[in-house]
Amino acid sequence: MRKGIDPNSIAPEQAKEKQQASKPKPGPAKQPRGKKGKLKKIQSKYRDQDDEERELKMMLLGSAGTKQNPIEFAKQKREAQLKELQNKKQQNKEQNENEENETEENNKENDNKENDNKENDNKENDNKENDNKEN
Repeated sequence: MRKGIDPNSIAPEQAKEKQQASKPKPGPAKQPRGKKGKLKKIQSKYRDQDDEERELKMMLLGSAGTKQNPIEFAKQKREAQLKELQNKKQQNKEQNENEENETEENNKENDNKENDNKENDNKENDNKENDNKEN
């Protein structure tokens, strides 16, 4: 406390004024260094883009800047993932069936070739036996 000034002797109005005067005045906040140039660059880059385009791009990227309800967005995203998984399963199933059919056909062809080879071998053996008998 200062000598000669009694805090009770100061009028309440004057005390408020002194308190307000000692506080810094709220004014425009000072921007960090380089922020102004960055904002200018962004504005020039996206000046042709309207709000609808921006929202659409944000939705595609899955950005948090969308106006859509996050719960609904999560549901839609999950549904899309499930559909994609089902499509992949179906494609895999079809591919496996095609491969099985191909292997069955190949096995049948191989069996037929083996049977033909056996028949040819049997005929050759019969011919040899007949030749041996004749001799």
